[in-house]
Amino acid sequence: MSNLKKMKFYSFLPVIILFVLSLFSFSNDVMSGGISKSQKQELIRFARDMGSKNIKYAEKWHPPDQSSAWVMDCSNTARYIYQRFFHFNLPRTSLDQYELAVKNGNFHSAVETESGIDSSKLANELRTGDILFWENTYNVNRNPPISHVMVYLGKNKSNRMKMFGAGSKGTGEQTTDGGLDVYVFDPNRKMGCVRDSSGNCLIDSKFLGYARFLN
Repeated sequence: MSNLKKMKFYSFLPVIILFVLSLFSFSNDVMSGGISKSQKQELIRFARDMGSKNIKYAEKWHPPDQSSAWVMDCSNTARYIYQRFFHFNLPRTSLDQYELAVKNGNFHSAVETESGIDSSKLANELRTGDILFWENTYNVNRNPPISHVMVYLGKNKSNRMKMFGAGSKGTGEQTTDGGLDVYVFDPNRKMGCVRDSSGNCLIDSKFLGYARFLN
C-alpha cells in the first residue's frame, strides 16, 4: 500500500470505528421483539403514571394527545398503549385483537400441564409489550369466548411478572378496586368466570396465551 493510500485509510479510521461502535450500541439497546430498553422503561413509567390517575374500568378518559375521549376498558387500554408507544393500530375488541394475532401467526398458546401453566417457562417466553389473552372472565356471546386482555411489562425486582391494563376489579400497585393499573400476572390465577342467573360460577376463566405484534 502506498503512503498516500495509507494516509487516506488512517484518516477514515476514526469514522469507521465510530460506525462499528454505533452498531454495537444499537444492538445492545434493542431487545428481541422490536422493543428497546428505553421504550420498556418509558412504558413502565407510563403505566405507573396511568395507575396514579384513578381511571376506573370502562371510564371515559380524554388523553392529552387525542382529540376525543376513550372508553378505557381492557381492549381500548391495550389499543391506546400500542398506538401511543408503538404506532401500531390494534382492533377495538379483545376478540378482534385475538383473531388478528391468530390470522397473522402472532398468537402463542400457553402450554398446560397437569398442575397448570408453567409460569417459569412462560416468563422466559414472554417479552415486554406482548398482549395477554383470557377467555370466560365474564359472560360473553363470542366464539371463542375471548373476554380480557392486558399488556405484559416484564418482571420486577422481586422476580414477579407484571402486566398493565384495565381490570374490572382487583388490587394493583395503586388501586384496590380495579381500574387502570399495574397488576401481578399469574397465568393460573382466576380472573373471573361465566355465571348463571343466580350469580354462581359455571365456567372459570382461563389464560389462553399471548400475541407478539412487535416482531
